[in-house]
Amino acid sequence: MSYKPSEPCVLSIDIGTSSIRSCLIDATGAIADNTLFAIEHSPTTTPDGGSELDPEEAFTKVCTVIDKSLSAAREYSVLPAAVAMTSFWHSLMGIDYRGKAITPVYLWADTRSAPYVDQLRSEASVDETYKRNGCPLHSSYWPSKLLWLRDSQPELYSQVDKWLSFAEYVQLRFTGELRCAHGMASGTGIYLQREMSWDPFWIDLLDLRESSLPRLTSLREPLGYLRDSDFPWKDLAGIPWYPAVGDGACSNIGSGAFDSSKVAINFGTSGAIRIVVDQYLEPPYGLWLYRIDNDRLLFGGALSNAGNIYEWLTETLRISHEQAEQCLLTIQKVKPGLVFEPYLAGERSPRWRPDATGTIRGLRLDTKPEDIFKAGMLGVLYEFAKVHDMLDNSLGSDDRVTVLSGGAIIKSQALRKALSEVLRRPTLICLEEEPSARGAALLVLEAIGAVKELKDAPARLVAP
Repeated sequence: MSYKPSEPCVLSIDIGTSSIRSCLIDATGAIADNTLFAIEHSPTTTPDGGSELDPEEAFTKVCTVIDKSLSAAREYSVLPAAVAMTSFWHSLMGIDYRGKAITPVYLWADTRSAPYVDQLRSEASVDETYKRNGCPLHSSYWPSKLLWLRDSQPELYSQVDKWLSFAEYVQLRFTGELRCAHGMASGTGIYLQREMSWDPFWIDLLDLRESSLPRLTSLREPLGYLRDSDFPWKDLAGIPWYPAVGDGACSNIGSGAFDSSKVAINFGTSGAIRIVVDQYLEPPYGLWLYRIDNDRLLFGGALSNAGNIYEWLTETLRISHEQAEQCLLTIQKVKPGLVFEPYLAGERSPRWRPDATGTIRGLRLDTKPEDIFKAGMLGVLYEFAKVHDMLDNSLGSDDRVTVLSGGAIIKSQALRKALSEVLRRPTLICLEEEPSARGAALLVLEAIGAVKELKDAPARLVAP
């Protein structure tokens, strides 16, 4: 075989809300040919707003993609030098004293705890918690979920020995170590962003113990090694596993938006606008602040409605991909008076209303499915522009380049054009197929000294 990845290589695992992926990424940040494998999955949803995963089923899928990537990597006679992992932020689950999962994985989109947000607002200062935790009071985060579980399932709540995200659960199963990187902890809503510790206010209010939360750890500190007696992969014997990093942070790093010169927009099932900053700042209401590591933070906003709205519109209105592309090319020519508020999955940035719903106004007898599609997608794009404006206003400048990424962005030239037009800013398109997995690998390559600076492994960026 003539092709061989540039060593050292990293096995990168990406746990997303719609798929679980694994691949081998080399020292240049490139995915080794034929090592990328993915298994789709979807949360179980309920009429009352539930959105959850079965932790055992999801863990089995993680094992499956790892096995496939390692089998492909053997063709190159290359062993990974380390294991990296990225995962969705904000998930919550509970385990017992044996490490056995005793709850589902509750995802950010689970809104069953929304009624408890108002209760928390009466017990905690919204402004103060925002300053301390960098997160608004919202059903996406742990405080309302924990309060909901404590009140609705007190027996289950009392049986939980440790609360953690799915990322820590996976790492615990593989290495026997339960530690949480500061970056993952920073997306829970119960973490002190300045002090880099769990927030005692929430520990007390939610009847927790600090020992019921994972020990915090540096991104550069390996968790340990695979418990090889439990798993068949000799390739990973003695290979260090590094803590998981939030998928949003990794997406920025992997798409080349690793400093404050570029803003990254990810258009996936949901959406996000993010920028890497090197110092703590207080986010205005509507935005959030998380950590990547000790020296880098991620500032931005999240949208609950993006690609999921595209899917809903095309399926509900029975619009083909070709018709959708044509509509996107003329998206500004929406029928006068037709407005679609795209809050089908509630709202996060900028108003953080988990109970928000979608609304269509201005329907007439002559309204066609294509008109509704345009109005719906334009509503989504305006939400991106609104949050982007807030980010620029907070940072005092709008001269940054905006990098667009996500599967839909790569596949659809019409969507790239429409989003660029609505943003009214210089944009670049990230051609990296797996920016989150790539970002996780680059952070580990940086930690082991194989990459001196992230700019040494540039992302493939092109004009739209």
